[in-house]
Amino acid sequence: VRESVALGGLLALCLVQGAPAFAPTCSPILRGAVSASAVPQRPLLAPALPLAKKSGGRACGAAALRGSSAAVDPEQDYDDVAFASIPKGFDPYTKSLDAWFEQLGADNNEDRTLAGFAIFQQHTDNGQEDEVIDRLFGMLTLKEVLHRRAAVQTLGMIGEKILPKTQDLMLTTDCMTTRASCSKVMGAVALRNPDNLKDFPQDALDGMRKAMTEIPDPVTKVASMSALAQIAGGDMANGHTGCQRALDLIMDLGKESDDVSVLMSVTNALSSIARTNPQWHDIIFDSLEEMQESKAKVEGFNMVNTIIRTQLMALTKGARGSKIPAAGDGGDDLIDTSWFGTDDDSEDDEDWDDVASSFARKK
Repeated sequence: VRESVALGGLLALCLVQGAPAFAPTCSPILRGAVSASAVPQRPLLAPALPLAKKSGGRACGAAALRGSSAAVDPEQDYDDVAFASIPKGFDPYTKSLDAWFEQLGADNNEDRTLAGFAIFQQHTDNGQEDEVIDRLFGMLTLKEVLHRRAAVQTLGMIGEKILPKTQDLMLTTDCMTTRASCSKVMGAVALRNPDNLKDFPQDALDGMRKAMTEIPDPVTKVASMSALAQIAGGDMANGHTGCQRALDLIMDLGKESDDVSVLMSVTNALSSIARTNPQWHDIIFDSLEEMQESKAKVEGFNMVNTIIRTQLMALTKGARGSKIPAAGDGGDDLIDTSWFGTDDDSEDDEDWDDVASSFARKK
């Protein structure tokens, strides 16, 4: 039983990584002078869910930040949890804007985070706001993963004002990498601005719904659901409640869709949200059980059934999950992910883990 729960938990991590958030990896819009190039996809079974726990009980991913408010240094100037790694007295004007952009590609994650924060601080100076934002969006399809990852998080720092442009690009571009990056930017906005989640713009949520239902792109679906989970899940460890409208949207997708990839991502998103939001346990558990019953005849749903059963039993310590067929029903194809599509024109970033590591308390 322990092994099956562990396997189910691993599979449950494969789609909603996140993140939040962060969800995030790919980021913003195309820069005219930059050529678009795709990056190979990370294996779908890579455990990168922001709310996941490692076997020893230690939080990994963005949970490393959420798990303890001690991640915030009480001596620093920037006491918002989203900027917990920024040292006291940091001066963003010690370098030029171009120099900070160059540092976005640094090997060291702390250096990238400082560069992103400095760009965020400077981006409205001298009437250059639009130019800076476009420059960040232009890094979305770069082959250099670190640049792309850092651009996503920098746009997340800039906040909600970039969401309309992000949504427009996500729904109009033909580039899968760019679409997924835009979804991750939305997750990064949620991660970096957790105090605004309840009022997260409805237009952005609607854009992610369209990405989940109207774009036949499994990579974008994964990234969009990761962002939705970040928005809905909030940051309860630091007192930031998530957006219930985003939770409702996720549950609606579970009711409306017969796309197995969507149903799988809904299952994993709801399970991850339930881990940190006990106030929503009942409605999440009801939604999972309703989806299991109503989608039982959907081709390929056996795998989702198994994950739902495993997650319900794990989350309720065995109190729920009996409605789900035994793990053997469909368990043989538990790691058959062929229906997700190909690995072409996709990504291999690990934004949420990268973001969380940048928040570690400075020694």
